[in-house]
Amino acid sequence: MRPTRRITSLFVVAALLLAGFGVFNIFSRTATSHAAQFNGSILYTHANQIWQWRDGNNSRISIAGKANPNSATDPDELETQPTWSPDGAKFAYVRYGDSYSDIVVARADGSNVVHLTSNFSSAIPGTINYTSSTNWAFSPSWRPDGQRLAYLSDRSSDPLAVWTMASVPDDTSFKRISPAAISNVGFERPQWSPNNDSIVATNYESGKAEVWKYVVDSDNWISIIKTDDADYDPAWSPDGKYITYAAKVGGKTSIWVAHADGSGANQLIGNGDIDKGVRTPTWSPDGNAIAYLKMNSNGFNLYAVSLDTSGGSFKAGSSQQLTNDNQVSGTGGIAWGK
Repeated sequence: MRPTRRITSLFVVAALLLAGFGVFNIFSRTATSHAAQFNGSILYTHANQIWQWRDGNNSRISIAGKANPNSATDPDELETQPTWSPDGAKFAYVRYGDSYSDIVVARADGSNVVHLTSNFSSAIPGTINYTSSTNWAFSPSWRPDGQRLAYLSDRSSDPLAVWTMASVPDDTSFKRISPAAISNVGFERPQWSPNNDSIVATNYESGKAEVWKYVVDSDNWISIIKTDDADYDPAWSPDGKYITYAAKVGGKTSIWVAHADGSGANQLIGNGDIDKGVRTPTWSPDGNAIAYLKMNSNGFNLYAVSLDTSGGSFKAGSSQQLTNDNQVSGTGGIAWGK
């Protein structure tokens, strides 16, 4: 494994760790009196563990066992980046330890843990043999039929590339879908479209964050959303007609929505006045609301906002704060399920 690959990976995981660590505060109260208006379950990362917002309350999902039964040296593997399966019966997430991470699937209650990748090394941690035989895996996203997942991996590449694999253990199912010619600077957060015709992801080919789209079963990746500053964290609407994403324009961050081809972009949340940062906007299952992460003075919290489409365009209502301890991971992503 080349030194540049390990340096790139270390920067990635360093950001992940710094965003996730914090004081472990058990909290199960409603952040605002209006928060219970939103339906379903929102998964997020809090203190390196998977938590769930539902009906105005926040609670930890206790995940049974360890992702890697051979990981005797990593008794405290850490959890992040959850995503609900299309039927809501399971969720995939990332478990990470010393210089590696894996994609793992569990039932909705945290039971029946199964790891889909095996990036842990049996070599002695801290040695060259160990670091050269481990890999990173991040950002799982389900195919609409639940049979495959897209994800990020540095397997056989320096930067993080987009791969797909079966949603059950299958060593023959791994397929890289981002060509080397446009992967020299890596991808972030692939998201499979609800109608299974494309995948969107953040890409840095131009030197700044842009939203790129991949046509399924082709080698066709194209840039569809790019502004002067940065566009990142794209997510599909449930009907596959729109993409919401975060953007930085003039030094300010906000949340936008555009058509599936990137046209007709409109600012949805922020009005250009959020200077603390927003991340990972995510649609509700019925398409009537969006959840997102917003940085306050001391860290990120989870927010949600209802959408009004009666006038033929998206109009956001008043944002509601769903957590209030500033300890939500900014890189841990969120997932809204039924």
